[in-house]
Amino acid sequence: MTTSSLRSGNTTSTLAGRAHETVDRVAGQAAPALHRAALAAHETVDKAAGQAAPALQRVRSVAHETIDRVANTAAPVAEWASQSGQKLATKSNELTGACSGYVRARPLASVAGALAIGYLAGRILR
Repeated sequence: MTTSSLRSGNTTSTLAGRAHETVDRVAGQAAPALHRAALAAHETVDKAAGQAAPALQRVRSVAHETIDRVANTAAPVAEWASQSGQKLATKSNELTGACSGYVRARPLASVAGALAIGYLAGRILR
């Protein structure tokens, strides 16, 4: 081996060693900084969660109150609709019975009336 190749090998080893030392030193300095940053992030998240919890509780409470009010309002409306439906069904059955009785008693007049109404409806809808 020549002197220049020995020097080149030594220089390369020295440079590699220095680079390794620099990387170790930077990593050693970065680790505590990263740890501090992680701790700060954890504290920020914990603080935000602590502040969000009461707000979420208020939102939850308001939502429950609103649902209770809607349910209390809807119950009478549903009952009224049910009763009105029953009354409508009863009136419909009474009207059907009355019409059926009229048609049975006067079949020719019923057919003539139906024809007249159909003719008029046809003329109007043209």
